[in-house]
Amino acid sequence: MYFILNPNGKQVRTTLDQHRVEYVEVREGKPAGQHLTNAIWVSDAKDVAELSSLLAEQHYRTPLRGIFSVHESTMLTAALLRMQLGLPGTSVDETLPFVNKLVMKQRWRDAGLPCADSILVDQNSLSTATRPKVLKPILGASCIGTHRYDIKALSSLALDTPVELLVMEDAIDVVAEFHVDTVRDTGVTTFVAASQYLRPPLRASLAHGSCILRQGDPHYSRLIELSALALDALGAKEGVFHLEILLNADGELLLGEVARRPGGSDIVRMIELESGLSLMAEHIRLSLRTKDRLPAQPPGAPNPEYRTGRVLLRVQPGRVAATTSMDLLRGVSGVVEVAQHLAVGDLIDETGPPFVATCSVMLKVRDLATYLARAAEVESMHGCKVIREPSPPILSELEGVQVE
Repeated sequence: MYFILNPNGKQVRTTLDQHRVEYVEVREGKPAGQHLTNAIWVSDAKDVAELSSLLAEQHYRTPLRGIFSVHESTMLTAALLRMQLGLPGTSVDETLPFVNKLVMKQRWRDAGLPCADSILVDQNSLSTATRPKVLKPILGASCIGTHRYDIKALSSLALDTPVELLVMEDAIDVVAEFHVDTVRDTGVTTFVAASQYLRPPLRASLAHGSCILRQGDPHYSRLIELSALALDALGAKEGVFHLEILLNADGELLLGEVARRPGGSDIVRMIELESGLSLMAEHIRLSLRTKDRLPAQPPGAPNPEYRTGRVLLRVQPGRVAATTSMDLLRGVSGVVEVAQHLAVGDLIDETGPPFVATCSVMLKVRDLATYLARAAEVESMHGCKVIREPSPPILSELEGVQVE
């Protein structure tokens, strides 16, 4: 029996069923109409004390074989529970640099790798800052709680008492942003793909997405090299890793953040269309005990004539009053798949994810320039409208943090 924290939908269950393992999902709250026989509902999936008593009760009935998470918000919790119960899997020390933003950057700097300077926030560092900064929770998940501040705003913050430990980094003038997605199995890299974002993800805009790069594209070789060095510096020997890399105004590539999980926002689907490999299935497979795993499925050779890109159309919080036409999107040249995520009447919560997509569009294109042109065409068809109270934009401009 396996315990899964923060399950991520149908693909997790499908993969576990393929491996023929018993499992229980640990979910927060109990949504109306949600009926799963293999789920335990808790008030906080990060609460080690609450989960310990549930695990003890479950283990008494059916011995546990493992505990794992599909999101960094609960990966440290899973590691602590494994340590407590003596179960195999990634240790606390191995998990820490992938969830603690300060430790992550310290390890990279110690290895001589390029990244923004990062310190633990105190009152003096806020009041004496001489340039814009980015503040984020030290144990952050994705970009939740991450904000960019100018010097005046930092001085005002120095008068407040924070409710959690924060990390402060220099704000970077970002020209372009990339992500590198890697699979490592027993120390061997079995898959790696580099992609360029349509625009830095946390810049407020109607469209978001990325396109897979190929050998010969600008920065491709350095992205692959830098990603391998970054993972080595964090001791990454096994798992699926999603790394953000930034290009600054001086033409230098800098490490942003890395997550020990597949990328979100349909990156998994984009890579599956490109290579036939499911990063989520690999994440689950590599989270199981070795003898419970099915053999790895090698990725297929990409089509040399085309590469895959994705475009997601964003919406702000509120009640959906109109949606984008899926038929119009399917008519764009190069579109191979369109998935609708919102319907009229759906409510987008202000306290939810940093951005929500009304739909996602998958494209097959010959080169990056064609992707950018097709993405602009898709963006021009954005027709989703929401009814909402006046509120700030989804996000101010931020770079270098995990958003996917």
